[in-house]
Amino acid sequence: MPTKKKSAKRGAKRKAATRKPASRRPAARKSATRKTATRKSSTVKGIARKTATKAKARARAVAKTVKKTVKQKTLQGIEVMKDSGERAWDALKSTASTVVEGVKERIAGEHPESA
Repeated sequence: MPTKKKSAKRGAKRKAATRKPASRRPAARKSATRKTATRKSSTVKGIARKTATKAKARARAVAKTVKKTVKQKTLQGIEVMKDSGERAWDALKSTASTVVEGVKERIAGEHPESA
């Protein structure tokens, strides 16, 4: 496959015209004093400590919410059980009283002199 001739835009002269001159000022050097190791490590420790503290606070808040929710659900469950228990007890009393009344009537019917 024949190669295409490169356009004039990409010629060396054209590139050289836009290139910045090499005699620029050298970059300003940083001062020789460096951060002390303790300062570096304390910064890292501080960040880690701050993150851990936030995480603990968040976990504590979530636990508190969950605990409150569980307590509410438990109390609701107890109320439901009490209500259903009361209804069951009422039904049982009603049934028992009906049975007792029926037995009394049968006994009274069998022995009319004792009534």
